[in-house]
Amino acid sequence: MKNPAAPAVSQEPQAESGGWEFLVGPYFISASMSGTVGLGDASAKVESSPSDIFDHLQFGAMVYFEAHNPTWALALDGIYMDLGQTVQTSLRTTDVGVEQGLVFGAGYRRVTPWAEAMVGGQLNVLGASLQASGLDRSSTKVWFDPLIGGRLTVPGLRHWRLSLQGHVGGFGVGSTFAWQVLPAAAWRASQLIEVQLAYRVIGVDYTTDSGAKEFRYDVTTFGPQFGIAFRF
Repeated sequence: MKNPAAPAVSQEPQAESGGWEFLVGPYFISASMSGTVGLGDASAKVESSPSDIFDHLQFGAMVYFEAHNPTWALALDGIYMDLGQTVQTSLRTTDVGVEQGLVFGAGYRRVTPWAEAMVGGQLNVLGASLQASGLDRSSTKVWFDPLIGGRLTVPGLRHWRLSLQGHVGGFGVGSTFAWQVLPAAAWRASQLIEVQLAYRVIGVDYTTDSGAKEFRYDVTTFGPQFGIAFRF
């Protein structure tokens, strides 16, 4: 799943002080999943709605941190989810388990008042299992994806922040291809608190090994995201 991995809102330059500002906050994703998970010659097609995620979510944690000034920004985004789903195929019923952790880190350089260029990377930790009558397979993989992308922000808004960001990566270093799109809006309720709403779409296409040891994860995760951030 993003990868879950990325900032919830974009920050405008601090024209008055020119100093650093910090943002930290937890958030929650109402996620749907679509794709294929495979271990060796066994595979299962995953189609999860938000209600499926709620029914099978055993544990989830997400948190975002950003430090920025008028020119530069550094971001760190982490997500962990432990999920399970029962899939009915033409041959049998299969229990699919996915334990997913993502840590996204990036540096941003402002190139115009409304645009930033980004270079970063994402560490993926993914455990998958397939269980059915006569089938019991599991595997855990760890890999790194380099990423490039950008962030666009509507300038000049006093209490609102509207942004669109995205990135692509993997390039065969880790994933065959990894990508994300994240439109977001945030309302600054006070000097300290910001309420955030976004819609996140994360795609990961990762395959390693071959034959009986082959591990395949080609899944898109998408859904609305809610959070509260603290600024200081």
